[in-house]
Amino acid sequence: MTTAATQPESHVSAAPNAVPPSGGGVPGPKELLAAIAASGEQPWFPSAYVAATGVPRDALDDPLTDLRLAGLIEVVTWVKGRGQGYRLTPAGRQALQGSVAATPPLPDATTTQSSDKLPLNLQPLVMVWVLAGACLLVFLGGLAVATLTGNSLRDYLTGQDVRTVYRLGGIRGSDLLQGQWYRLLTANFVHFGLLHLLANGVALVLLGAEIETVYGRWQLLWLFLISGVGGVSAAVATTPEVVLAGASAAIWGLLTAEVVWLIAYRRQLSPTLFHRAFLHLASILLLNVLLSLVPGISWAGHMGGGVWGMVAACWLLLERQVRYGRWRALILTGRLGLLLVPVLVLLAWMEWGPGWEGMRQWQQQERQRRRLWAAQEQFNHQVLPRLERLQPQEIESLQRKALLQLLRPAARRDSATVAHLHEQLRQRLDDAQMIQELLQESPTGHAPFDRYRQQVVHYVALAQHLLQILDVMLEEPDIPTEAAWYHWGRLRQQLDQAWLALQPP
Repeated sequence: MTTAATQPESHVSAAPNAVPPSGGGVPGPKELLAAIAASGEQPWFPSAYVAATGVPRDALDDPLTDLRLAGLIEVVTWVKGRGQGYRLTPAGRQALQGSVAATPPLPDATTTQSSDKLPLNLQPLVMVWVLAGACLLVFLGGLAVATLTGNSLRDYLTGQDVRTVYRLGGIRGSDLLQGQWYRLLTANFVHFGLLHLLANGVALVLLGAEIETVYGRWQLLWLFLISGVGGVSAAVATTPEVVLAGASAAIWGLLTAEVVWLIAYRRQLSPTLFHRAFLHLASILLLNVLLSLVPGISWAGHMGGGVWGMVAACWLLLERQVRYGRWRALILTGRLGLLLVPVLVLLAWMEWGPGWEGMRQWQQQERQRRRLWAAQEQFNHQVLPRLERLQPQEIESLQRKALLQLLRPAARRDSATVAHLHEQLRQRLDDAQMIQELLQESPTGHAPFDRYRQQVVHYVALAQHLLQILDVMLEEPDIPTEAAWYHWGRLRQQLDQAWLALQPP
């Protein structure tokens, strides 16, 4: 796939290699096999054949499918604007030369499998490019995020920048405890470095193209999503303390889904094609099993993706068997429910599974830390400014101003000054009331800070009582009695002692 985009134009078969169909009609498998053979070792493109012969492009789909199923031709490249390129297999060359005993029989109009018996999606590939493009766009977005946050681009490209990967959508167990379940999906589109992206991207394009052909466009998307979510769920369940990312789990699901399709339709494939395809997939599976044992790779994620891909593939094949009635509607609706099953399993594992006790304790500590931080922020921004207006020095200043008026009868007091004192006292009383309301919340669990809040509440209550008495004195027409001044003095001493007793944590 990667070499096809840069292939020189001279390597593309053109009109001189086209063999027109006999009788000027629609070409059969024999005519197409001869046309492909005429291109030699260079790839043969249906678009060039159509341009040279005038045959409708759709008329080539069935004979090309028959030749591929018989193992006589193979897809070797893809060029933008021209499509897939084909070439003869060794079996195709032998069949063309007449070595029937050693090769599968050359398909014709009466012996080939019909497309009705082998349902394939022969429309242009779309969803596989959408998924691969999404992974690429997320990776390019990571370059911008790493640059804006001051992280090293080299670390990001080599997979060492875990922080940026996490910001893009990576996942760890603590995220789920905080309700960030969307990361089960986003983690499938994020990758650790350029090499990780290229490896998964190539695998996704190769397998995704086959899955989109044999299952369908939207079926590919559903298989990718359920395999990815299922694999990531398994990985998080077993290793909740690390950051996880990558499309490997979803790719494993596509791989096992292809194995399921191959087994389900084995009777409609030629024995040679079935055995070759099965050997090919088995080799890939074995290689990926070995790679899953490498440190740093989540074997649980790979296995989980493979299992859920297999389950989802069986579900899709069941849909094909049930074409009508309520059962089909139930099966189609069950797709969404099936997508939620791995999430529910993970939720149960988080609650009772081993390895999550420490994570749950961490969650409780994190909640307590957040509650403490919020309480401290509230105290610093809403309580402290009001508390400063209630400190003993401020009350002493009000007391001296009030004393000058209280030593005179009401008729000789300055009404403007008294009114101003009443206003200041009302403001201080409002401050005291607001502080008491703010500090009525439940304890934070941090003993020194909770003790300090209680001390502040006690001090504010004394200040409030003292200010109320002073306000009442200013309302009285007579000069306060000696007993009133004595009571006032005792309260002032208690207020000063309570202020000195305040011990910030």
